[in-house]
Amino acid sequence: MRCNKKPSRDKILQLCIGANFTLDETNKALKIGNCGELYPKIMRDSVIIFALNKNLNIVRTNELLFSYNVSLLGEE
Repeated sequence: MRCNKKPSRDKILQLCIGANFTLDETNKALKIGNCGELYPKIMRDSVIIFALNKNLNIVRTNELLFSYNVSLLGEE
């Protein structure tokens, strides 16, 4: 049986952060999910890239996103 559901970009990001993926691994997962890679010129993506590089967990990543006044993971 084949599943036709497509996970959201945020859901893929949450899974990647939870699994301690590197930036390259996360971008590959986003590409496979057909969600577009992280783009550093977009503020939200830039903060997420920083969080990935610093191995921050989802809570810390959302705190950082909140401090930059951008949408949290799971709010889109």
